[in-house]
Amino acid sequence: MRVLMGLIKNEHGVYCARKKVPAQLQEAVAALLGGNKHKQTWLQKSLGTKELREANVRAKPVLMEFDAILARAGETLKQQPLRASLCTSGNRAHGRVPLRLDPCEP
Repeated sequence: MRVLMGLIKNEHGVYCARKKVPAQLQEAVAALLGGNKHKQTWLQKSLGTKELREANVRAKPVLMEFDAILARAGETLKQQPLRASLCTSGNRAHGRVPLRLDPCEP
């Protein structure tokens, strides 16, 4: 029988579901999970079984849960502005004038 992608065995022989968090989502996932970590690089959960067949069955909903967490973290990044201000300090390259939405110091 094949092992699903994202399944690993820990040091005790118990299967775990594991998924890598993309670099741009690591801080958002850590904030979403509410732990004491600044970044969350992996999502991992024990499946509580040493049997491959049972691990494959139990892994599917856990991996779906991981996908939902990553989707929610991606949504929080979309809601947050990337920059607080659009003004730049004296950047007039190629004759373009920077867009100013709020008063900035020159």
